[in-house]
Amino acid sequence: MLDLLKKGFDLSRNINLTIKGYILTGMIWALLATILGLVNELQLMALLPLPDLLDYGHLRPVYTLLLIFGSLLSFFFAGSYWILQKETGAILLAPAGWVGFKLHQTALIVGVVFILLDANKGREYGELFWIADNLMALALVLFLVTSVTAIKMAGKSGVVLTSIVVTAAGALVIYLVGNVNLPYSALGSVSPARGMQDAALQEAYRTGVLVYFILMPAFTLLYFFIPAYYKVGIFSESLFRFQVLAIIVLVPLAAGAGLVYSAAPEGLQTLGIVAGMALAVAIMAGGLNLHYSLTRSGKRFQSDALGLLIRFSLFFLIVASVLRIVLAPRFVQAALGFTWLNPRDIAFDAQTYVLMIMLAGGLYMFQKINEHTLSARNLKLIAGLAIAGIALMFVANIGHGAIQAVERSATASNGDLAVQEWSKIVYAGSFAQQEHEPTAANPAAAEEADKEPAGIVARYMLSLRGVYFTGNVLIALAVLLAVLTFLIRASRSGKGYTEPDLTAANT
Repeated sequence: MLDLLKKGFDLSRNINLTIKGYILTGMIWALLATILGLVNELQLMALLPLPDLLDYGHLRPVYTLLLIFGSLLSFFFAGSYWILQKETGAILLAPAGWVGFKLHQTALIVGVVFILLDANKGREYGELFWIADNLMALALVLFLVTSVTAIKMAGKSGVVLTSIVVTAAGALVIYLVGNVNLPYSALGSVSPARGMQDAALQEAYRTGVLVYFILMPAFTLLYFFIPAYYKVGIFSESLFRFQVLAIIVLVPLAAGAGLVYSAAPEGLQTLGIVAGMALAVAIMAGGLNLHYSLTRSGKRFQSDALGLLIRFSLFFLIVASVLRIVLAPRFVQAALGFTWLNPRDIAFDAQTYVLMIMLAGGLYMFQKINEHTLSARNLKLIAGLAIAGIALMFVANIGHGAIQAVERSATASNGDLAVQEWSKIVYAGSFAQQEHEPTAANPAAAEEADKEPAGIVARYMLSLRGVYFTGNVLIALAVLLAVLTFLIRASRSGKGYTEPDLTAANT
């Protein structure tokens, strides 16, 4: 038994074991999450019938858990350990990282089981019951301690190392604050906050998850991989410091933006709107900093598939930041706050451009660690599917949100709302609706046709929600192909990794 433990300890001292484990689980969780995202969309929009255990109320929290705390967090840990190894050398507390990996994955698996058994807290993006919460928090603590120890022992500093520490520390704090609960049984717990206080805590948690579990992990990988991949320096370290300082200050203040038109004090709502817009500016500044690192480097690049995936994802990150600025004012929220053009659905950011950034980073690390050069054809197909999918999902949400806002506010000649059924606003803009308009001869024809399963599916697929679903399918296919490429290559011996020549088009 002691020999077995010693052998396990010796293996865990090689941080590459932990990195490979996190890349593998990041891939698996990404695939499961994107599949669940498709199922959720069909459940909500096409009324896909499933047993009660697998209804929308059960599968939606499983989807967000596996996407954000499973896939994205696994890729972040893998990327951070890879960066720490490159920047600081041997990682003294590598076994602690391996233990953290085990705790992290255990928390996810156990959490999913108990969500399906209704033993979850019910907080959006915080569904784990208190035991799994503690395991997740402990995994974050071990990662932070391992990282800080490696950095201090090496005496190193810099943009990417700072980003690792800030992201990990912010994630730990926001996770503890957002998931604080008082256990009252082996599986049950209750939040100490109630009413408006609990709503405010939820919005602070939502904002923190967006920044520290979704966006900052992506920035961390980008701040390392763009310079490493393209052989350029960061455009402005001062801009990076501004981004980090602004995020630390603004995250708790920006939560008030999610309380607009609630019972919260109006001053708090206004503060939240202003801070939310400022936070979006800080995030956009980070995106532009990375963009300028390429465009103002004095070089011209010819990106390969992974490079294109990263650059297009960075573009959509900037677009999402601009949208958050535009959508923040009170009068805009009044028009668009209940439409699909809703920035409060942070799982949208996680599944689109952020997941693709992390996936690209994972594939790059795998090639380097296993001495493989992945199929250029497969990588091009992955990038093409992903970029097209993200574009369709953005276009669908923006277009559909605008149409819904118009439909919701339209009035009849007598001053009443022209559309008085929310289902018609949900499917607003559907081409299928034109086929069933009520007539003088049969005014109920449209209503009856639209209630039939075939009518619901037609109305859904022939609307912008159908475009969104198509984008969702393309992203799921991209992830599936990435996973298959990874698994097939992982079982073969490495033949060496060839760095791509991205400056071949220089003049």
